Amino acid sequence: MIFMFIVGIISIFMRLWLYGLLKNILSKKKVSLSQSFYDGVRLIPILIVVILIVAGFFLLALFALGIAALITAGIFYLSPIAGLIVMIPLIICGIILLIAACLSLSYVTPIVIMENVDAWKAIKSSYQLFMKHKATTLALGLLSVLISFLAYLPVLIYQIPRGDFFGNQQVSLFSLPNQLVSIPLAVAQLFLLVLYVLAYLRIKKGSKR
Repeated sequence: MIFMFIVGIISIFMRLWLYGLLKNILSKKKVSLSQSFYDGVRLIPILIVVILIVAGFFLLALFALGIAALITAGIFYLSPIAGLIVMIPLIICGIILLIAACLSLSYVTPIVIMENVDAWKAIKSSYQLFMKHKATTLALGLLSVLISFLAYLPVLIYQIPRGDFFGNQQVSLFSLPNQLVSIPLAVAQLFLLVLYVLAYLRIKKGSKR
């Protein structure tokens, strides 16, 4: 447990270092490993606030969804047909709103990495970019899902026959085979991070013309 905690902390700092390195490279600054690490670490407070704000919004959405579910259950109890008529549009609207909410946050990480802004400004700017570039953002989202699924296939193929998803783990999470099949997923995450940052910079450059 302690080992996994240490590995998790190291992974977080490695990701932050990657953020700083990416910023220095794309900003065409002199690349310094130590400066990149510092640039990444200083993003911690902003990222924490972003997580708290997003979590707060989703909790409010869940609360509203719970109220809607109670009302629908009451209607369904009185009249099953009327309950279905109300429930189906609510489910469809809920799915659409969830997808839209996720897409509206697509540019938060690139903005936090590349710009000196606070958490709320990053979220607001990401939402504004999504509203102006819905088709591009949706295409990026679909591409991200496809790439992530393909990258995760080796993990599924390796782990499912061993019962790793059913509480009967026969191999260590940190075993060499397990780490090897996870490489495509790590590469996909890095590729998607760079892709979103480049997409943000391209949109930003286009809006200045």
